[in-house]
Amino acid sequence: MTVRVSLKTVSDIASDVAREHNDRLEIMGVSPGEGHGAYTEIMIVVNGCRKNPCNISLGVLRDVSEAELRATITEKLREHLASAH
Repeated sequence: MTVRVSLKTVSDIASDVAREHNDRLEIMGVSPGEGHGAYTEIMIVVNGCRKNPCNISLGVLRDVSEAELRATITEKLREHLASAH
């Protein structure tokens, strides 16, 4: 049986990672994706963005350890922020 990280834990981890990157990043929601049971979407808003609203959507899988999930969210957020500039 595969253990999945809860949606609450995904939200908590994503909030921690967002705060570490930029205090303007705010997690607006986390929801299970369609199709793959472990697929999850994380919705992030960039407060004070000039192109208001600036939204970021990250897709992750929850069937990993919390440490792996943190690493994935960190990498995806870093890549997205780097490509936006």
